[in-house]
Amino acid sequence: MIRATDWISTVQELEDRLAMPNSRDVQAVCRLGGEFLIFGAGGKMGPSLARGIKCASEAAGVPCRVMAVSRFSAPKVVEYLQRDGIETLA
Repeated sequence: MIRATDWISTVQELEDRLAMPNSRDVQAVCRLGGEFLIFGAGGKMGPSLARGIKCASEAAGVPCRVMAVSRFSAPKVVEYLQRDGIETLA
């Protein structure tokens, strides 16, 4: 649980917090498993969603494939996603 005293001081801390799965996320990944394809993953919420699915998969111990599809106008987003084991398709 996030408390008001848990300050976020860097962009990386914010990104990590946004991608942190809760118990329902982990249960959903367990139930669905397999492959996840996210369209528009280069937008505002896409990278956090993709990372959240990947993190939930790891927390559940269920292997899954996460694919992010976008025009990716910002090359750094591609690097960011690939670093976390998410496939990117432009």
